[in-house]
Amino acid sequence: MKLVYLFLFSILFFTGCSQKVIVTSFEPAKVDRASDVKKISVLRFYRDDIGFTSKLETQISKKEIMGKPYFTVLNRNQIDEILEEQRLQYSGLVDKNTSVKIGQLLGVQGIISGEVVDSSVNKSYYKSPRTRCLDKKCKEVRVYYVSCTKANYNLTVSMKITDVQYGDIIYADSISKVNSYSHCRDYSGGLPSFGYVMDNLGDKIISDFISKISPNKRLMEVELIDSPEIDYNDEQEQLLEYSLEYIENGRLEKAEELLAKLLTSTNDKCYVAAYNLAVVKEVQGEYKFAKQLYDLADSLVLEPNKTLDKAVLRINKQIKDDAVIQEQISK
Repeated sequence: MKLVYLFLFSILFFTGCSQKVIVTSFEPAKVDRASDVKKISVLRFYRDDIGFTSKLETQISKKEIMGKPYFTVLNRNQIDEILEEQRLQYSGLVDKNTSVKIGQLLGVQGIISGEVVDSSVNKSYYKSPRTRCLDKKCKEVRVYYVSCTKANYNLTVSMKITDVQYGDIIYADSISKVNSYSHCRDYSGGLPSFGYVMDNLGDKIISDFISKISPNKRLMEVELIDSPEIDYNDEQEQLLEYSLEYIENGRLEKAEELLAKLLTSTNDKCYVAAYNLAVVKEVQGEYKFAKQLYDLADSLVLEPNKTLDKAVLRINKQIKDDAVIQEQISK
């Protein structure tokens, strides 16, 4: 049964620009085969002194698509208990065969393992100039220097996901994140703690990794058309105006009703009504209806229209992506 997307949207206004709506949809996992191994366990990473493994396990277990968990994750206590019962020890850095053996023992489809290659901070010291007034009007100043510290933090993690059934690596990557902070002695506070920075860098690495193996949200800015392209009577002008206001207020059903009435009143000859109605349908996740309306709008214009051209390409891609996502979810 096809799952229904829950769409969020917000309206943006820009001075001198058309009204726009932000549509939240989903794009398929970049590593399509990862959808075959959604029941997984995360083995303790080699040289993990920063709690990266636990953080990765937690974030993967929280991954949701359309309000439902995407992965089923065997938690750390279960893994340790089973391995202890079998008296199977591992250092964290496991080869493909060991991953398969452990995965079969745990009853999962995939194993995520890896190594914290580098978790370090390099500090350098320098002097930063300051000025001090020597009189009330600050006509004379004195330059002096304060001691400062610059800290460059680096986190590099090598990680992979192994298919237990076929015994091969589905996806592997080495991801690095860096950040720098500076602090001078004449300012309060100090440099952030090593653990705090590693947590932040770890979150970024995990986000990159999970984005490759699961579907992801995609934000698209979609432009509405607010200028009539044919001679409207007063009632039709009001229908267009009010429909846009209802979209602004978040009342899509009412906007849909008015735009449908506007389109019918022009004998399906108003591409503006067809286009805006298509946008509403796209926001609601009704891609096939949106495509029909975009195609209708496209048939009513002769000159190329950039806004409409983008919409036609976008909806065609979204329909293809939606089919892939449904397949990835159903596995």
